[in-house]
Amino acid sequence: MTPALLPLPHESLPGFLRRLANAQSYLDVSDFLSGFGLTYGRPMIETLAGVELSLGVPAGSISAMAPRAVAERPVLEWRFQRNACAPVCPICIAEKRPHHEAWGHVFVTACPTHEIALVGTCPLCHEPFQPDKGSYDSCACGCPLDRIPSEPAAPWEIAISALIAGEIHPSRALLPPALAFRTPRDIGSFLLFLAGSEVRSRTGKPGKSNLPRTPEAARAFLAPISGMLCDWPTGFSRAVRERLEAGQGATLPERLGKWYHGLMRFRSEAYADFRAVLSEVAAQAFDGSYGGAALPADTERVWISAAEAARLLGVRAERVVDAVSNGHLDGRLHRSGFGHRHTVVSREAVETLQAAREAALDKTAPRTFLGISKAQCRLLEETGVLAPTVPSEKHPLVDGIHARDALEEMVGRIAKRAEVIEGDTVAFNEISLRFTTGKAALLATMENSVTSCSPAPS
Repeated sequence: MTPALLPLPHESLPGFLRRLANAQSYLDVSDFLSGFGLTYGRPMIETLAGVELSLGVPAGSISAMAPRAVAERPVLEWRFQRNACAPVCPICIAEKRPHHEAWGHVFVTACPTHEIALVGTCPLCHEPFQPDKGSYDSCACGCPLDRIPSEPAAPWEIAISALIAGEIHPSRALLPPALAFRTPRDIGSFLLFLAGSEVRSRTGKPGKSNLPRTPEAARAFLAPISGMLCDWPTGFSRAVRERLEAGQGATLPERLGKWYHGLMRFRSEAYADFRAVLSEVAAQAFDGSYGGAALPADTERVWISAAEAARLLGVRAERVVDAVSNGHLDGRLHRSGFGHRHTVVSREAVETLQAAREAALDKTAPRTFLGISKAQCRLLEETGVLAPTVPSEKHPLVDGIHARDALEEMVGRIAKRAEVIEGDTVAFNEISLRFTTGKAALLATMENSVTSCSPAPS
């Protein structure tokens, strides 16, 4: 056997057999194989050692290029082999290139080298090209493969085809970063999961999908997920949001259903970008109570549980639930199981409430703020100096009655009017009934000290 007839890099097994038949002047590979009592298909794949011996090729040369159940490279995985169609790139044939092994993968629809669509049907006899019929450069009907008109492939087709083939191509920049330069072994299963989830049965539910038999069918099958993969990350984010809006349930796994569990099964780092986008979208759009593995505990979500909202506000969770139920707080209620109620609250609303609560001091806070005792605080309240300055029609989760800014303004005015007095003085925080029984005079003294420069109660 001459070196020219050894398998070439990335040559497909059917293509090599065609080339071998062509070298021995056979017009059809099936006639060539039948002379050795062989027929291309599963039985032949299972007995390659004997096939190599019959054909007189070096031991292991065909085995290395043959599809198998568990393959290191996706293009050789038997599950995703095209057994009823053998598409070609007409320009590759015209340039005497070998039939590429990637052409046999059910999800490869383009030739990345020439950026054209693979052709799976003969324009002369209108039959699909068969793996076990025809020759290296012609259909079984005699139609020359190198004369078939070619059409440009869509960028997403080239990107996916190059991904499966493990070829570096500029179009792969359209893909998620983790897939731009590497090809995971289970990429076929991942594409089947994504595309199969978009196929709807007559009842409107996604079901099991048959693998496409031709490049044309593969294009139609993959087109719905082209944006998810090649309009990154916008396309995938949009798909997640649509599923969140269409689903039901208080937890993220419930809301996304089987699609969530299917995605999370792909744990390779090659799919980390998909999990990251899922986490980002869920943090922004998911309004349920539990995010599952896609949302780590430290993720800052737009929607938070009533318990977390209560912790941030420093109130009981029951008050938060009541506020949501009564429409006083931006939140949502979900029910699950037998009467289980889940309440989530907008983080933005909680942060607004936090600011409002911090700006409204309760009855005890002014003592610390002004540096006075409890007794002095009561006396100032009697004078009306410490009258409530927070409107009575406040949010039900705002407990304070004294506006912090009003107190700060009052203190600022007092400090601005302060004068240095020679001789012995008494500090304001020392004035109390401890040293006098004249309460009316004491109240008048305290009122005169601050009333003229304190803000008017609202």
